[in-house]
Amino acid sequence: MEPDEIRVAVRAAGINFRDVLISLGMYAGPGNIGNEGAGVVLEVGPDVDDLAPGDRVMGILPGAFGPVSVTRRGLVAQIPPEWDYASAASVPAVYLTVHLALEEAGLRPGETLLIHSAAGGVGQAALHLARHMGVNVLATASPEKWDLLREQGIGEEHLAHSRRLDFEERFRASSPPVDVVINSLTGEAIDASLRLMAPTGRFVELGHNEIRDPERVAADHGGVRYLPFTLPFDDPERIRRAFAAVLPLMESGKVPGMRVTRYPVDRVVDAFRLMQQGRNVGKLVLDMSTRLRPGGTVLVTGGAGTIGALVARHLVVRHGATRLLLVGRRGADAPGSAELAAELGALGAHVTVAACDVADPEAVRALLDTVPDEHPLTAVFHSAGVVDDATVTRLGAEALERVLRPKVDGAWNLHLATADRDLDAFVLFSSGAGVFGSAGQAGYAAANSFLDALAHHRRSLGLPAQSLAWGRWADTSAATARLGDVETSRMARTWGVEAISADEGCALMDAAADTGQALLFPVPMDLAGLRTRAASPEDVPHLLRGLVRVGEKRDADTGPGTGTRLRAAGAGAERRALLEEVIGTRAAEILGHPSGHRMESDQDFLETGFDSLTLVELRNHLREVTGLRLPAPVVFEHRTPALLAAHLDERMGGEKAGDTAGVPAKPAGHEQPTDGMVTLFRDTCADGRPEDAIAMVRAASRGRAVTTVEDTWPVEPVRLSEGTEEPALVCFPSLVMTSGAQEFSRFAAGLRGRRRVHVLPAPGFLAEERLPADLGVFVNGQADAALRAADGAPFVLVGRSSGGWAAYAVAEELHRRGRAPAGLVLLDTPLPGESGVLPLIAASLPIVTESVMARASEFELLDTARLTAMGGYLGLFADWRPGPPPVPVTQVSPVDPVRTPSGEVLETRWEWPGQHGRAEVPGDHLTMLEQHAESTAAAVEEAVAGFTRARTGRSLVRRLTGRVLNRG
Repeated sequence: MEPDEIRVAVRAAGINFRDVLISLGMYAGPGNIGNEGAGVVLEVGPDVDDLAPGDRVMGILPGAFGPVSVTRRGLVAQIPPEWDYASAASVPAVYLTVHLALEEAGLRPGETLLIHSAAGGVGQAALHLARHMGVNVLATASPEKWDLLREQGIGEEHLAHSRRLDFEERFRASSPPVDVVINSLTGEAIDASLRLMAPTGRFVELGHNEIRDPERVAADHGGVRYLPFTLPFDDPERIRRAFAAVLPLMESGKVPGMRVTRYPVDRVVDAFRLMQQGRNVGKLVLDMSTRLRPGGTVLVTGGAGTIGALVARHLVVRHGATRLLLVGRRGADAPGSAELAAELGALGAHVTVAACDVADPEAVRALLDTVPDEHPLTAVFHSAGVVDDATVTRLGAEALERVLRPKVDGAWNLHLATADRDLDAFVLFSSGAGVFGSAGQAGYAAANSFLDALAHHRRSLGLPAQSLAWGRWADTSAATARLGDVETSRMARTWGVEAISADEGCALMDAAADTGQALLFPVPMDLAGLRTRAASPEDVPHLLRGLVRVGEKRDADTGPGTGTRLRAAGAGAERRALLEEVIGTRAAEILGHPSGHRMESDQDFLETGFDSLTLVELRNHLREVTGLRLPAPVVFEHRTPALLAAHLDERMGGEKAGDTAGVPAKPAGHEQPTDGMVTLFRDTCADGRPEDAIAMVRAASRGRAVTTVEDTWPVEPVRLSEGTEEPALVCFPSLVMTSGAQEFSRFAAGLRGRRRVHVLPAPGFLAEERLPADLGVFVNGQADAALRAADGAPFVLVGRSSGGWAAYAVAEELHRRGRAPAGLVLLDTPLPGESGVLPLIAASLPIVTESVMARASEFELLDTARLTAMGGYLGLFADWRPGPPPVPVTQVSPVDPVRTPSGEVLETRWEWPGQHGRAEVPGDHLTMLEQHAESTAAAVEEAVAGFTRARTGRSLVRRLTGRVLNRG
């Protein structure tokens, strides 16, 4: 806010004839409609010390026909306690205009005042102030309004028709010459009024359609002063003085208030038409808060969440809600709830924050019993919801229950508990996921589809209901925090869905309420982008084809489709070049790069941000255009467009298929084993024998080829992020079947451009890779790789789950070498058990044999090589035990337990002896690096900052100690 400014939530706005003229294009000067009103202060400028948020004010409010106005402090006054907003909004323009105009005209007691259109807003204000001043009043108005003027003390001989000219003759016969005229008429009525005036008269012109020359008026009418008047918006001091003079008179009853006719804002056209036709009496006021009955209680579920808080603010600021019941499972303990309640309370709302599980019908009924009879429940806004990403193939009962409870059970319980109540609104916050579909959100889509159906069901019962299937909100909420650039790009690319800003969302909610429809999709669409897709080889989803014309599919160069071009190309260099173009272009689209961009041929997919879900999307596209059956890990096994193009070219066969000049060779190794091991592993796990399944793959791993100390280390660090901040992060993925650099892809996304992030894959998870011969070979090889990744800079080791064992062992080795890292972060790493026991707590085995295996199956990361590599590493670490921490250690733990597909709930929260710090992040053991990866990265950043502070402190102590010793 600028100095001397305040921001006001407009509750009521006065209509003036000037607004009507502007809307008709008949106003001579510049200006905008809506310039007076009343409302609640939202914010004040730095030098405004006599107003605070929550104060009620009235005055000159530019843009008062909108929800919020910014004005100068001197242009408003506080509303008297007993006034409502509509009464307050009726005062500023008319009373300030009349007071200042009469002050400028120098009207004195005993003089005669002619008021034209005396039954209108300005006319009534002039009449009331004139009566108080003790002047004689002559009035014109339409005959149907004369009764009002008679009731206000105007004698019959002092009344005349405002649309006829006989008032001149009538008033000449019944009154002495007129001293002051308040004019709003035009044409000959002006001349007739001037002829009635005394030579010392003052003619105040309030209209601006027919301005006369003051010198000509004075010459023609014996010295009458012609005074065009406009309310001085640019002179706050005059406005302040006028308020100070008028308001005490009105508060004391010496000057009566205005007769007010209220119109809801959605009937503004009717109000303008009434004023245009001159049929209004007194003041017309727009009620800007018309959705909800005054004084009722509005219930908002998920009230402390991002969207719920947004709705609550909008209901208070825009719709004048004065009593809110904000509900969530944690109630007042929810982060931000106290601040939100204080903020809304400062705006004049009575806010109750209640803890209630709306999925419990008894709890809902008990909650509604707390609503007082004098403030009955009038509206419900159900915005609560939980997202738990899972495709149908790994959607267990627990995950489904977690998603359905707040949405489905909550909505149904609210429906039953309010069915006999007189509600103004029952609004369900659904999602486009139930209409469009959303990758990895099968349960969430189903839950929202139920809300849509419930809205129709309530309508069939004659009850109010509306389901809003929202698109993607730009403001991050608990449900959308997992979305990064890649996910939002996928939504925009597939469905043409654009982000919804907070202001736009509130406007869409209001617009939806006007339609009266049971189900609407408030989803901004990129129609131009969809039209482009319709004219390209890309398909427009069937659901959206009614929005754009889908023509014949052609490439941009009007040539054949991509698949046809690939099959027609010669094998070898020609086809590889075309494949590189197809892969690079599609990869850039998936990652959300602007149209026309292309991923470089030698760029690493992981370094650019690919993860398990995006690799499947790229694989699906390549499978479509090549006609090949491709496993999902093909992108991770051939990690650049050039390598992947060479592999696909070889798979497609044909002449010159063996021509691979210029393409880096794949590491030598054996062929992919059969999947008999996978089947046996699955069957053993399904039989309830996870220990036997692990023992089996451990035994099978002994048949794998091995790398010894004499061999070149088979894997190199994978760079996921570049940046200048130190220390760098060197990450160790888990040692189970899904192991790979892709585990840290989402984690690194928020660090790109700031901090270097490298991942050290464990060798052996690809069929062509060898396993380490023993633990010493593995630790030394990874220690060397960590130093290469750090490249001389300070670094911190980060280990995920069982990868934390590797990170700890490497930290011990580097400490022995005198090259210790600055610290070690363990991401929910279990502590190894007793000697000779499998280094996994027995109760945690289902995390691997159920939950991890479900993910491995979904993303096709389950094969014999991966299973035996897992078995090999579990064998290597079977007897390993960590020594005293060689560096500061922080454990980052998720707040939620793991719920396996079979329904088992597994707590983690492992503690390591001697660990220096602990942090908690949203999600569970698996999702903390999936949809909650950004939160986990932030926790790691905080731990790194702590390591850096501690290291700086130790360095300072060493330097000071050295100085003391040197001086000694």
